[in-house]
Amino acid sequence: MGQQNLITEEDIRTLVIEELQKYRVLKVRFQNQQERTAFGAELLFPELKPKQNDQDKKYIRYIQVKRVLEEALDEDESRILEMKYMNTKVLNDDYIYTVLGIKRRTFYRKKKSAVINFADALGMI
Repeated sequence: MGQQNLITEEDIRTLVIEELQKYRVLKVRFQNQQERTAFGAELLFPELKPKQNDQDKKYIRYIQVKRVLEEALDEDESRILEMKYMNTKVLNDDYIYTVLGIKRRTFYRKKKSAVINFADALGMI
């Protein structure tokens, strides 16, 4: 019989963290693009232009991740992912659950559910 590829929780977490870190960059990129358009300065920096299709895909990824963070996750789950994986500073778990005012056990339960729900909402699993 054929061998099935088993996806582990660690595999899912790795992919989710990667997408969250890319989202931070995409968010800034599209905010900068909107500012340039608003001021009529389309080209401020030299750019190695990717194909238009690649830019469209990046924009769709940005919009879909934003929607997941705002609509698919509860407030604690969203804040945990933002603080843990999308922050420019490295924050440890103890600090995050203290700031959020939740217990350690609740933090880890919500962190796990946030990763799974994020992956599910984006169709990764």
